[in-house]
Amino acid sequence: MSYGVSPVSLSSFKSSAMTCRIRRQAASALLLAALLGPCLPGAAAAQEPTSGWTVGVAGAAVSRYIWRGELLDRAALQPDVSLAHGAFTVGVWSSWGLYGNDALDGRTFKEIDTYVSWVRDLRPGELTLNATDYYFPGPGDPGRFTNFGGVVNGQATGAHTVEVGAAFAPSVVPLTFMVAWNVYNDPDHSLFAQVSSQVSLPFVDLDGDIGFLLNDSPHYYGNRAGHAMDYTLRATRTFSIGTLKPYVSAAVVRSVVVDGTYGVFAVGF
Repeated sequence: MSYGVSPVSLSSFKSSAMTCRIRRQAASALLLAALLGPCLPGAAAAQEPTSGWTVGVAGAAVSRYIWRGELLDRAALQPDVSLAHGAFTVGVWSSWGLYGNDALDGRTFKEIDTYVSWVRDLRPGELTLNATDYYFPGPGDPGRFTNFGGVVNGQATGAHTVEVGAAFAPSVVPLTFMVAWNVYNDPDHSLFAQVSSQVSLPFVDLDGDIGFLLNDSPHYYGNRAGHAMDYTLRATRTFSIGTLKPYVSAAVVRSVVVDGTYGVFAVGF
């Protein structure tokens, strides 16, 4: 494609356009975190020690976004805003791509996930129950958040998928077992499982996980029951700066889905 400019000015044009796009996506992500935090119910009372409400704001910049073996995007900003009371937490996590995504006809990647979780400490370990609404407008989608869709003629439509899940971390071993079930807008009603482990060393935390399917999922995950989806090994170094806990991490992800191995770097708090 020709823009009718010389190679030098074309390079400058692309660089300027990319810089503007990155700034727009960064501003969108930071604005989401800034707006959602104080607007959540009870957030104003979170500053009161006796209220029982806690507002959490976190975020990360990642070099790649890989989810359950799917390489969804390149560099992205991922803010997370949550509100907790006792054992319950509700929140909004999102991912905002910094570059055009070829799989999305060149537009930038966008995902907004609304979640609720409940945690209970039991004698044998910790149990977590959760539900998540994944909003991801795919190729050709108009990008309307109200496009909920549903399964029509055996095919998923719309931009939302709802998943319920449970995780259990035994107190006797450093393992976490997780199962997640798609209950809305997935013709396969996919069952995904993951086994994770974490070890804390003096200067770094190491964690790894293996994800695999419990049932056939040709439509949603494109894989069969018992097949591994991904293997991840991650090293994380956390720092203390006042009340902040910034971290840097480096991971190696082996994706069976796309038959590739990737390095993923992240900086967050």
